[in-house]
Amino acid sequence: MKSAVSKSIKDGGGAINITRSLMSHPAFKPEDLTEREAWIWLLMQARYKPEERRLDRFTASLERGQLMASVRYLAECWGPKSWSKSRVARFLDMLKKRDMVDIKSGTGVSIITICKYDDFQNTPNHNGTVAGHEAGRLRDSSGTNIIKEIKEIKDKEPPDGVSDLFGEEKPKPKKRTARDILGDVATVDQIRDILEMRRTKKLPVTERAMVLLRNSIKAIPEANRAVSIDAMILKGWSSCYPVDQSRAAPPASGQSQIPQDYFAQKYGGENGN
Repeated sequence: MKSAVSKSIKDGGGAINITRSLMSHPAFKPEDLTEREAWIWLLMQARYKPEERRLDRFTASLERGQLMASVRYLAECWGPKSWSKSRVARFLDMLKKRDMVDIKSGTGVSIITICKYDDFQNTPNHNGTVAGHEAGRLRDSSGTNIIKEIKEIKDKEPPDGVSDLFGEEKPKPKKRTARDILGDVATVDQIRDILEMRRTKKLPVTERAMVLLRNSIKAIPEANRAVSIDAMILKGWSSCYPVDQSRAAPPASGQSQIPQDYFAQKYGGENGN
């Protein structure tokens, strides 16, 4: 099956040379690419002669008409507002079905070959491959050739945050809630009061802030945790300090004193005894 774009160019009466700097020309404002422009971008990025290229931790000896890319990289280059990783994958799949590109996928990156590349780019005066490397083979930074074992690679789980060109990205860990983090050191009511107090005081309620708070609570002897948490909520402290019920004050702060009747009202009896 002939490439639809290649046939269109021939039937249209020849071709023109387009400089690669067109995409960054100052006459045009930066904006996300259309599908046609994305196709032209691929043509521009393809190597016009054999050359070794690097992307992240991978290197590849590319043949004429090839480029190395990942879905994430293409989405960033084509415009993240319009190009999600899933849209990039669908677009490349469409090009592949139309015999416009061929794709060899590795873990994280792939080699894209422009079909009938000579229809778009004049043949250079010299040819050959980069010395010491087999053209078109993808290798990681350790020098291991991974393209020849693509079937085995695709069966393995990719590293965190890395996806095959048409594979699913490994899901990122779900963010934990305050209840998830504080659930083993505070009651549901205490967690609710802690969040309300921190929002009122404009203290952070991020996952990291909750982890740090949990660590401060965990360090307090279990017998004193409840009273220490209540003192923190009452006084609006950003962290939890071990409170001695007989003194009703945090050891690290001499500026604030808990009212004497606080513990009596909260726990019954003077000073909580």
